Amino acid sequence: MGRPRDRGSGLVGPSMGWKIAIGCIGLALLVTIQPALTVTQATLGRQASMDVVADEAGVVGLDVASDQQFRQVEPMVDITNQFGVPMTASVELTGNDAGSDLLFLDNTGVGSSVTVTISPGSSETIQIQVPCNGFLQCLFGSRTVTFEVSAVVEGTRARATRSVTVRGLWR
Repeated sequence: MGRPRDRGSGLVGPSMGWKIAIGCIGLALLVTIQPALTVTQATLGRQASMDVVADEAGVVGLDVASDQQFRQVEPMVDITNQFGVPMTASVELTGNDAGSDLLFLDNTGVGSSVTVTISPGSSETIQIQVPCNGFLQCLFGSRTVTFEVSAVVEGTRARATRSVTVRGLWR
């Protein structure tokens, strides 16, 4: 019959095939499990919950004006610091026409955003002037202006989006 076969000889014998198969399975497991086992960066934040209350009674008190008139400098929002430490608050116009609307602080135009520091228990009034687009809008039109108020107190941040309606003279 021929020469007897030596099962242990050759490049890939039975014992070597099992080793390769086990190595491939191990490599596949390592590749799929490895990302889950390594952490290169983690951010763990604390969360706090607060009762939902009216804007004026919140930790950052907001008193938003009900209506504005085109072309007038009028109060838009009063921000009150209800914390026991100073607070930094920012107001930014966020709507489509934010570039043409103008915020005011102490009757001085400041652009489409403003940042103020408010002492505990004190308030700051942010005013707005909204131009009208044409004679008819100045008389009969209306538009909604959206803005965002952000406040930071000792690393704690609060943010609220609010809006005010601007109306024409006879609206």
